[in-house]
Amino acid sequence: MIFMQLSQYKGETTQTYVVRLREAAADCGFGEAAVINRRIREQILMNCNNIKLRQRAMENDWDLNNVLQQAKLMQDSISQIDDMKSRKDIQVKDEPDNLHQINKVRTRRYSHLNHSNLRNDGQQNKNQAERQRQRKDASKECQYCGLEFHKNGRCPARGKSCRKCGEMNQFARVC
Repeated sequence: MIFMQLSQYKGETTQTYVVRLREAAADCGFGEAAVINRRIREQILMNCNNIKLRQRAMENDWDLNNVLQQAKLMQDSISQIDDMKSRKDIQVKDEPDNLHQINKVRTRRYSHLNHSNLRNDGQQNKNQAERQRQRKDASKECQYCGLEFHKNGRCPARGKSCRKCGEMNQFARVC
């Protein structure tokens, strides 16, 4: 009988193997569908390439429907794992360039820090941060009136004299 000699091809899914078994079973004249399903299950348990599937099917005494469901789940899981592996391989190939770019950005971002300052106590770091903030804020101040920089160019000190030195176009606070 050809049916008893059929085994699963390498790389063939269990579902495809079952289709081939069903076609061969039709020629054998097994009769009822229940008998055909039992014979197909037996062939899977003897000749399926997936050893885990065979073991679980025997341990749990699955019928053909359960065997096919579990085979599909296992094959889907294997496909997902293979996809993840291939994606990981692609990422690993690109990783050195990415790491170089990340390190480049980190170097630029923290190049202004003196690493010895990082080891000092927190108060010194707070003082340094305050000085940097003041310098930053000072660059936004108008040099004539001391107020926030005027975008429109109209300074309130224009045309007025300094009360400290008498200079025109400046306030005493910037003198």
